[in-house]
Amino acid sequence: MDRWTGWTLTALPDAVVIHCLDNFRSPRYVCDSINAFGLASSPVRARSGWAGELPSILQYDGSRTDLLAKTTQAIKAQLEQGMAPEAVAVLSMRGHSQSELVRCDELAGLSVSRFTGEYLPDGTPHWTDGRLLVESVYRFKGQSVASVIVSEADFEQLGPIERARLFVGMTRGWYSVTLVVSGRTAALLTQALQD
Repeated sequence: MDRWTGWTLTALPDAVVIHCLDNFRSPRYVCDSINAFGLASSPVRARSGWAGELPSILQYDGSRTDLLAKTTQAIKAQLEQGMAPEAVAVLSMRGHSQSELVRCDELAGLSVSRFTGEYLPDGTPHWTDGRLLVESVYRFKGQSVASVIVSEADFEQLGPIERARLFVGMTRGWYSVTLVVSGRTAALLTQALQD
């Protein structure tokens, strides 16, 4: 069993195994933050030519109202820096069915592009028509955008699964990363820095 993910590993005879900890997508300061929080099983090596900035962290009080307010604040900060709405993705750390953000039709005065949970007759996912992408971290895995806002981060613990999800969210942005976290998650991240 993998200590990091909790998944049962299957050995395949004669399989080639590659371990690469190089990250060419994320700004160097984001990789430094990932390592400082201990989000990966081994330190990530930053290979991007862009140093960027440390991720911005906004703390919300746990209420839906403050969650929307802080997420809106994060979006507006990116727009004020010159980001086009289409270059920003808001990623929820909650599943698609549990996310408050994924249900929104508008955020920061922008129409939202989101998966409706339904499929068209040809089997393709049905999306709302909007300028700002709002998606769950689960569904955005493997994709990237210039500026990512990882929101709805409210963990009871910072175990392997939470660390892996936060790692995935933070590595989706190739220019900047903002975290919108609850008070208890902020405390867990602070503790991780001290450890």
